[in-house]
Amino acid sequence: MSWKEMIQVERGADITEMEAPIPSTIGEGFTFCLNGKQYTTIGGYTKGKRDVEFYITSYIGYCGGAEHYYCSISIPVENRNGNTTIGGYHGGIEIPNEYQSFKASIVRPLTKEEAADTERWEWYKEGDMVEAFCSLKELNKCIEMIRQIFPEDKWNVVIKRNI
Repeated sequence: MSWKEMIQVERGADITEMEAPIPSTIGEGFTFCLNGKQYTTIGGYTKGKRDVEFYITSYIGYCGGAEHYYCSISIPVENRNGNTTIGGYHGGIEIPNEYQSFKASIVRPLTKEEAADTERWEWYKEGDMVEAFCSLKELNKCIEMIRQIFPEDKWNVVIKRNI
């Protein structure tokens, strides 16, 4: 499976339509005027590198019967004027999707064996893309493959775990 198939984009620039490496300028450069001030979309940076975060979660230990792991990917974008940032409603100004913060989930195809468990996967069929991973090892393999599209010389890759 390619890295493009492992990413389900929720908002922001659709990086699955781009070629690797992903440019560190995605989401940047849209300008708009609000209350007499000009704002520009700009990404979050740490020590000169663009920030991208992989966030691993699980309900194991919190929810009876939980046995899966999940991972989201986020690339923050701010609306900035000097040292001032604004968020929320922008007076009716529509910021195009490709200039908004990026948010995605890592997905995998449902196996034939899993699809047979209709109590857990009632509305799914074999091959459907799902966010639930059966093991951290399986999820970490996908993360390692995807993080290769964010070169370390341009990207500050952070992996956080809440498990």
